[in-house]
Amino acid sequence: MPTLNGELDLYTAPRLLDAVDGALAAGSPVNLLVDAGALTFCDSHGLEAQGKVARAGGNMELGHVSGRLRRVLDLSGLSRAFTIV
Repeated sequence: MPTLNGELDLYTAPRLLDAVDGALAAGSPVNLLVDAGALTFCDSHGLEAQGKVARAGGNMELGHVSGRLRRVLDLSGLSRAFTIV
C-alpha cells in the first residue's frame, strides 16, 4: 500500500502521479489502496490521481483517513470522490 505523508499539493503531487502512472502501466484496471494516515495537508491536486485511476477503469481507496483530512474531505464533499476504508 503506497503511503502519503506530509503535504500533498502542487509541488508534491507529481510524485503521487508518477506512482499512479506506474501502477496503471500494466494496462488493466487498477484498484489502489493509499495510506493517508500521515498526510498533514492535501489540496485538490490529489483529485488528479483519483481521476487518472477512474479514467483507466480502476478505483482509488484512501486508508487511515482521520482528523483534519477527514474533516476537509467531508466538508468539501470530496469524500464522495474516493472510497474511504
